[in-house]
Amino acid sequence: QRHHGNRTDSYFIMATREMAGRALDLQADMLLGSIFPEEKLAKEREIIVNEIAKDQVRDETAMSELFSARLYHPSALALPVIGTPDSVRSIPRDAIVAYYRARYVPNNMTAVIMGDFEFQEMEPLVRRYFGAAAPGFLHDEPARSVNPAALGLTHALRTAGPARLLWLAAPAPGFDSSVFHPAWIAASLLGEGLVGELNARLREARLPGSFLEMSAGLDVHGSVSAYQVRAGLSPDLPWDDAIRILLQEV
Repeated sequence: QRHHGNRTDSYFIMATREMAGRALDLQADMLLGSIFPEEKLAKEREIIVNEIAKDQVRDETAMSELFSARLYHPSALALPVIGTPDSVRSIPRDAIVAYYRARYVPNNMTAVIMGDFEFQEMEPLVRRYFGAAAPGFLHDEPARSVNPAALGLTHALRTAGPARLLWLAAPAPGFDSSVFHPAWIAASLLGEGLVGELNARLREARLPGSFLEMSAGLDVHGSVSAYQVRAGLSPDLPWDDAIRILLQEV
């Protein structure tokens, strides 16, 4: 399973306790022993192109890509994580293999194992299937930053349609900051009860409409992150009022 929410690949496998060794064997073979046969790549490319097409009809995906394109320009973080149909179809196999061999190395991975097992049983299995692979040389990550020109802009999508989305962002501590974890907790707490507080403000001001949903958190990319607040608005809530009320409350 590929996750595109952040810029880290995450793979999941579920198995019974009795099949833990087999599961780790399969996972290790995929992560460390893939060969990317050319005849299989053409089919996989079209599968990904179809995923892109399906995602593009979702308001959340379109808004996320607009958000990243403005907030992180001109760094690579501004580009769609999954790519574009043109890039997926044109990237050569050699480039895919080179990326795989450079990044899919044990010292660039973290294994998280949860379930019904004993540590003294699991550790030897992990070492058996992952311990033989040689570590790789990890290059420094390219510079990343939040685009100051994007802060304070209004990012609206399909304002006349049923999905009315409003996103806000502000610079936040990166993962290597000493205050990253407090910032993560603060961002999570920010969303608690926010819809109710915002709608109470609307009622006090006798304004029409309502906030339908709300989420808050950190958009984290290594040394760069941003506080992010996402709101869904009812059709009758004016944009200017929604932005003003949301900024006041946040």
